[in-house]
Amino acid sequence: MCRGDGCTTYENGNTVTGFAFGSRRTQRISARLYDKTAEMALKGTDWWELVWGDRHTPGAQVWRIEFEIGRAALSDLELFLPDAVLAAVPSLWAYCAGDWLSLRSPSADTNRSRWPVDARWRAVQSASLAHGATELRFIRERKRASVLRHIVPVLVGYLVAFADAMGTTDIDDTFGELLDAVTNDEIARRMTFAERVRRRRAERGYR
Repeated sequence: MCRGDGCTTYENGNTVTGFAFGSRRTQRISARLYDKTAEMALKGTDWWELVWGDRHTPGAQVWRIEFEIGRAALSDLELFLPDAVLAAVPSLWAYCAGDWLSLRSPSADTNRSRWPVDARWRAVQSASLAHGATELRFIRERKRASVLRHIVPVLVGYLVAFADAMGTTDIDDTFGELLDAVTNDEIARRMTFAERVRRRRAERGYR
């Protein structure tokens, strides 16, 4: 059951991979329920298992539920400051997973709001948002390792193509030519490589 308007189903072939409830355009409440393990396999973000720790059984499928509460809904609740929103998180979760969206088990009752809450959804309702924190350094290391697994093979392929184009075979000679090429690119773009890296990090929320 959902108090929001609309439900979108996402599929990969014949397999359902997620649902979206409500609309973000209303600036009120919307939710996304999706197969997190399928997303991890697609994006290579297996570092999530470190975040979950011993709360997760290796190999078990994980579905993730996310609620997004827009400015209009927060204004209705007179939550205007970040500290106030954070302090209200337990109550917001209770409302979102209790009243706004729920999974019910069908019964003979014609009123769906009286159908019993599915046992799996009761686990969602009782979820704690204050589990023991995992050290961020280890999470970031796992993220970096995941990125490298995907980028390095592609990067090496481009370096081989670059070496072929420049007529080099030794890695040092190839990087020497690459440094010249990057320097010329900086001049053409009127932007240093370091500045491009800073902008990239800013776009990703890093400093």
